[in-house]
Amino acid sequence: MRLASLGVLLVAASVAAEVLARQGFDVDLIRLEGRVGVRDPNRKGPADLDLQWDDTRVRLQVSRARVLRGNRLGEDFLAEIAPYEPSLVLHGDEALLERLRQAKPGDRVAVTGYHRTGSRTFEVSAVDAMPAEGKTS
Repeated sequence: MRLASLGVLLVAASVAAEVLARQGFDVDLIRLEGRVGVRDPNRKGPADLDLQWDDTRVRLQVSRARVLRGNRLGEDFLAEIAPYEPSLVLHGDEALLERLRQAKPGDRVAVTGYHRTGSRTFEVSAVDAMPAEGKTS
């Protein structure tokens, strides 16, 4: 059941991206990988982002940004959103956003979603969270 629900969400998100693209909007599928919490000075990364949805704010020290579908580089995406507070406003399935909300400082996360060039809205399609090394859940 869970896999079927994920499949439906991915198909719906893909259709929405196609509709926006046909209307002249550049929509990219982007995966942000990094650690939750304030920047660790011992870890170098390309960006430190502030993600927000509802009344929740999560700090993400990005280690990698990949454009999975689209015509730009991850670095270009980060340069576009980095000056803003919050960097991105997240939308998506509450179960996915809850995974991000529950991540503890130092936990590794990967957030995948759709972004339209010129917007700070990020439509979340997947969240993977792993406890920091040495931590057990």
